[in-house]
Amino acid sequence: MEGSPIQPPVPPVMPPVMPPQAELEVDREDEDIFESENGDVPESLMGTLREAQREAQPFGKTKLIHVPGYNGLLAIEYQYIGSEITESIARKIRRETRPVDGRGSGLLSSIDTLRAACKRVLCRRTLDGPWMSVGGKSRPIVRLDENLARLLNFDADSGREVVLGLFGSEHAITNQNMILSNWLADRTKQLDEDFLA
Repeated sequence: MEGSPIQPPVPPVMPPVMPPQAELEVDREDEDIFESENGDVPESLMGTLREAQREAQPFGKTKLIHVPGYNGLLAIEYQYIGSEITESIARKIRRETRPVDGRGSGLLSSIDTLRAACKRVLCRRTLDGPWMSVGGKSRPIVRLDENLARLLNFDADSGREVVLGLFGSEHAITNQNMILSNWLADRTKQLDEDFLA
């Protein structure tokens, strides 16, 4: 092109040179030091942080709720489930019940929430006896599935049918879900308060 000035090449941009980071001085008197990936951290601080982290995590926390109609001899141990799981259940139920204008969505949501939170089903011989797996030592983990129906000798072709057969009524299922939901809400509230503290 006539009359256009020739542009000189642009030199490459080099990243700035950073000075070496200064090392922090840690008072090591009367402190056991834990060697971490982040450097030397006093063991007492690491212990406090570990304890706070354990307390803040809902995982590992469970709630034992008796199953109505079994005279206090059968219970379900529930574990914490987060909102992402309950929201996923709600979306699934909305899709399933859309053709029938949402009828039955409350019951199905309760059933699926109980199944998602179920850690294991427990029983005991007497009201003051210790809890054990309903599957005994050979099956230490039995959940709300077809295995439970076989053990309790009733027919069920799906997990939802197992819950219906176990509880016997829609009201018992929704009541169990209300107790579980209140516990989940209390755990979430406690986590939020701990986080904001």
